[in-house]
Amino acid sequence: MEPICMLPFNNARECLFQSDGALYTCKRFIDYFVECQNNPKAYEGFLEKSTSVQKQPIVFNFEKHRPLLDRHI
Repeated sequence: MEPICMLPFNNARECLFQSDGALYTCKRFIDYFVECQNNPKAYEGFLEKSTSVQKQPIVFNFEKHRPLLDRHI
């Protein structure tokens, strides 16, 4: 794995952990990781163009939406 892909990997991993493995809920973060794996140089350019608001750490809080996720179990 490329070093630049550690951020999207950690975001996808944390999202899956916090959502109890709900893949569809974390699809956006998984897509970022797959895109980074396929083309790390393009992902580096994507990060350079992001704003300071977009660069803030992501907080995964699924407790508010827990009933929506649990109905599919």
